[in-house]
Amino acid sequence: MVQSFQKSFVQVQSILDHNRLLITEINQNHESKIPDNLNRNVGLIRELNNNIRQVVDLYSDLSSSFAKSMDSSSSGDSSPPATLRPDAKKRIRSGHSNILKRVLCSGGRNQKTFRPKKNAPSGNKGAQLKKHIDATLGSGNLKEAVRLPPGEDLNEWLAVNTVDFFNQVNLLFGTLMEFCTPTTCPTMSAGPKFEYRWADGVQIRKPVEVSAPKYVEYLMDWIEAQLDDESIFPQKLGSPFPPNFHDVIRTIFKRLFRVYAHIYHSHFQKIVSLKEEAHLNTCFKHFTLFTWEFRLIDKGELAPLNDLVESIVLAY
Repeated sequence: MVQSFQKSFVQVQSILDHNRLLITEINQNHESKIPDNLNRNVGLIRELNNNIRQVVDLYSDLSSSFAKSMDSSSSGDSSPPATLRPDAKKRIRSGHSNILKRVLCSGGRNQKTFRPKKNAPSGNKGAQLKKHIDATLGSGNLKEAVRLPPGEDLNEWLAVNTVDFFNQVNLLFGTLMEFCTPTTCPTMSAGPKFEYRWADGVQIRKPVEVSAPKYVEYLMDWIEAQLDDESIFPQKLGSPFPPNFHDVIRTIFKRLFRVYAHIYHSHFQKIVSLKEEAHLNTCFKHFTLFTWEFRLIDKGELAPLNDLVESIVLAY
């Protein structure tokens, strides 16, 4: 067990060391303003995200191993140790499940918390489309990356990309968890003119005012529920998508945009101080071009970042 932990931690450290090099190169490319360097950043940021996801997976494996170890050790005892209360083991198990959501950040700062990555819909088609996304992003051509591949199903393309953008926003917001708190951000806003209230139509029917981190928590819970619902996001190849699928997709992207709007208006200076603006800008550019390509967000919803959105669209 100890050897397994040590091996995993060595792997994690190796990935984090590599991420530091990636971040340095990304920042240098961003500061150079050279088009080829900026295009290269798309692939580098994709690699950075994938590395972070590997760390999450490693912690997931550690969590499973730890839980099994706890089960094995407890099965050999007829009663809990005198120093351990009967309910303590339950809390230990549930606490370690949170390892899935905790990862050492690549910049050497404190631990950040975010959700485990979601996988694209299963089946050969989903895997093929995911490979196409990775390949086109790696080429640095964002405009090509968002287009529907010839001969592919639009709904399949939207589904795979929705999972991808959900993971991106998870990673981005995860870097701000210690700065975006109920104290610093008591409302979910995007500047003084725009405030967002939460309602999911099921558990919370009437829009309520919540802090920014609580809004994002509600949002991610809600999106996960949609992605896990096979009547909305079919997992089996050939299964039909529901008639309201595009409405669900538009709502997801509209709400993900609000997270970007909040980050830019409330935390951009912190992003700059962390030297993550190149990552943020590239992710938002990708997000904007995709939503623009398929008309997923009404223009009125884009108002908080209208100038930035227009500059991205006009450039392409």
